[in-house]
Amino acid sequence: MDEIKQRLHDTSEQCYKCYEAWLGNKKDAAVRENLRESVHELRKVASRLEIELAVSENSQGGQSKIAIPPHRDAKNRSNNNNDSAGNKAEENPTKKAPPKKGKLSVKKEDDS
Repeated sequence: MDEIKQRLHDTSEQCYKCYEAWLGNKKDAAVRENLRESVHELRKVASRLEIELAVSENSQGGQSKIAIPPHRDAKNRSNNNNDSAGNKAEENPTKKAPPKKGKLSVKKEDDS
């Protein structure tokens, strides 16, 4: 963990310096790019820290079950086990679909 501590300290200090330089000259492309790079490095250190934290929690037995999302919960599903049950256009395939709305064509009768 000492490596992470040192990296966190160094990268946050570097990021702060780049931020200060950017505040002084926001139009300078090189200064802006340095700030972007330092922020990226800070994110990498933060990610490493999150991984170490998760490993620490798992090793201490703090591992708990992750709740099943409601849309995947088998108890909340209908009795039909078909996953595409909600995607059916019609429940009764023998029913005829209603006519489409639109212009009606009217036939003219010939008076002659």
